[in-house]
Amino acid sequence: MSVTIRQHLATGIRRTARVIGLGGTLWYFMNLFGALAFTAFANYPYVYSTVGIFLGATAVIALAGCIISWWREWLAGLLLIISWLPPLGLVICRIIMGRHYYDIDDWLGYASALPVAGVLFLLSWWLSRKTSPSE
Repeated sequence: MSVTIRQHLATGIRRTARVIGLGGTLWYFMNLFGALAFTAFANYPYVYSTVGIFLGATAVIALAGCIISWWREWLAGLLLIISWLPPLGLVICRIIMGRHYYDIDDWLGYASALPVAGVLFLLSWWLSRKTSPSE
């Protein structure tokens, strides 16, 4: 594959990853703020507990990944993939412990766009790197 084709492909993948990553992060934030607002009117206490800290960490890490994506694609890709781990860990703990925290499974779905964008950022970084000194 020629260098120009790889560069154009990397640019397209990078733009797609930015749209998916920012859209996924905004969707996650919208649901997180909605859950926080809902706690003021109903008995929905887990958002202010350890579970809430995990959900907030996902949002902060994903936002950092979206901001860093303008300078370091590989780091943004890693951050977006890592941001999916807290809700995944909560679901695994819920399965192991047999406890049910209302809609923990939904939070994993809300964050599902983040690792997709992370993989696309890593793919774009891999395509845009130089493979030899002559390129």
